[in-house]
Amino acid sequence: MADYRPKVPTDVKKALIDEAHGKCANPGCPNMLTEIHHIKEWCVYKVHDKDHMIAICPACHDSVTRGVLRIDDETLYRWKNINRDKKLSSAYLYLEPNEELPKIILGTISVQGATKFTVFELSENNDLEFCLKANTILLPRLRIGSKDKLLIDIVDGHVIRKDQQITLDYRPGKVRITDDGLSERIPDWAMSIINNDNGLDLDTQPLLDLEAVEPGVLRVQGMWFRQELIIIVNMRQLSFIYPGLVRPLSFIGDGDGTKSVLMYTGSSVLFGIADAYNVRH
Repeated sequence: MADYRPKVPTDVKKALIDEAHGKCANPGCPNMLTEIHHIKEWCVYKVHDKDHMIAICPACHDSVTRGVLRIDDETLYRWKNINRDKKLSSAYLYLEPNEELPKIILGTISVQGATKFTVFELSENNDLEFCLKANTILLPRLRIGSKDKLLIDIVDGHVIRKDQQITLDYRPGKVRITDDGLSERIPDWAMSIINNDNGLDLDTQPLLDLEAVEPGVLRVQGMWFRQELIIIVNMRQLSFIYPGLVRPLSFIGDGDGTKSVLMYTGSSVLFGIADAYNVRH
C-alpha cells in the first residue's frame, strides 16, 4: 500500500507562490499557472519543507525529470534565491508569427502597417505604438496612466503593472488588467458623453485587454486618458471623448474587426491628436 501523503499546508503553498512573485519561479518562463515541486523529494524525505520546495509551472515541473535540457536542483535553488521586486507584477504576451502582414484589432476595425507605427499618442504616459519584428511579429509599445503616474507599461510583449491597486490576470495569449476605480478616473464632463452611448459600459470595460486571436492578429481593448481627452476601445468600437461632444466620436466596422481594415502607410501618428478639442484622422 502506498504511503499516505498529506497535502501541502496552505501557508506553505502561499509562501512559495509569493516567493516566486505569483508566477513560475523560472525567470525565463512567463506562466502564472504554478504547482509545488519538492526539490528534496517527498518519497525520500517525507516532509513539506518550504526551504526545499518551489513554485513552478507544469511545463517546467515536467522538465525537472524529462527532456534534453533538464532542470537540475542547483538551478531550482538559484531560482528560489532570486530577489524579485514585490511591488511590480508582470506577464508576457507571445504572438504566433504569420506570413501575412500582421494586424491589430481595435473594436471592429483592424489596423495594418508594414513598419513601426503609432496608433495614437495622448501624453508621455498614454500611447499605443506597434512595430514589426523581422516583418512577421507585431509587438506593442503601450503605456496607460495619469498625468504624473504610470499604471501600465508594455515593452516588446512584457506587460508590467505599475500600480498595486489594479488587477492583472493572465493566461498564455491573453492579458487583462482591470481597475475597480476606473469610473473615478473619468471627469464628470466625460461621463455625461459616455452615458449617451449604449455601446460603452464602464462596468465591463477593462483598463487593458490584449489577446492573440490568430497568428499575427492581436486584439486590443483599453482606456487611455488625457486631461481633456479619453480614448476607449472595447469589442465593438474605438471611441474618442472630448469636451463639446454630445456622443463619443466612434469608429465602428463590420463583423469581428478583421474585415474593416485601415492600412497605415504614413510616417507619423495614425490618429493625430492636435489638441483636446480636435481629433483628426
